[in-house]
Amino acid sequence: MNTDRDLPGTAPPDTGTTAPMEALVLHWMLRLLVPLKGYRHFVAADGYENTAIAQFLGLETAVDGDTPYSPSEALAALRRLQVQ
Repeated sequence: MNTDRDLPGTAPPDTGTTAPMEALVLHWMLRLLVPLKGYRHFVAADGYENTAIAQFLGLETAVDGDTPYSPSEALAALRRLQVQ
């Protein structure tokens, strides 16, 4: 019997697991960026390569920040998040 869950491209019903899923995504994103050195492509001299990802990670971007951007501070912030 075909149900909505069997059809490709259909979202499963909301079971209230958004927060654990976001935590898992955050964990793996940070794992890719810090220990696997993905930051080399993400932290640029003049800002983050993808501000949407930076905002999802909770990093301050030029759009929402009062302090000037610093690549070394950006990397330090990523490392602090990864340790948590």
